[in-house]
Amino acid sequence: RLASGARSEGWSAREGQCCSIGRGTQAGRRGRMSEEVVRTDYTPKSSLADDLRVLKAMWFGSISGGSHQDQLESFYNKQAHLYDQYRHRMLHGRKPLMMRMPVSKGCVWVDLGGGTASNVEFFAKSIQSDWFEAVYVVDLTPSLVKVAKKRVEDNGWGGKVNVILGDATDPKLEGLPAAGTVD
Repeated sequence: RLASGARSEGWSAREGQCCSIGRGTQAGRRGRMSEEVVRTDYTPKSSLADDLRVLKAMWFGSISGGSHQDQLESFYNKQAHLYDQYRHRMLHGRKPLMMRMPVSKGCVWVDLGGGTASNVEFFAKSIQSDWFEAVYVVDLTPSLVKVAKKRVEDNGWGGKVNVILGDATDPKLEGLPAAGTVD
């Protein structure tokens, strides 16, 4: 999910800046982790009724479309607004990852396949206190991106958190930071 260490033609991440500490990287020089990033224990509220709506959409919805994006959209469009509540209990590694992920002050975070931007919720207070230089959430599914954009607007993260609809494997995806500038 993090672009740290990722390599792709067209843009690349500077190795280890958000995810490694004290390696002489630009982010390491900006903030040597003398202060800690503030994390929030994000747990979305859920109900049995919401879970049943998601299950109904998954079991009885049809997957259609010619492209991968169209197929994903046909699967998620009726459940996108409930995605976080249902998936939170299924993705057991998300919370430990977000609670332990090393983050240097002033870094640029790219969350590939970031869906609804729920990972950003774990860093909500740090986003508001300018811990991150910028955050980019990239996802291929329009309905999940719509939820992410609403989350950014509702939390006042505009200008700091950028939501991009597109294929994370596209090295020429518009809206991403310039090559060599991602931590």
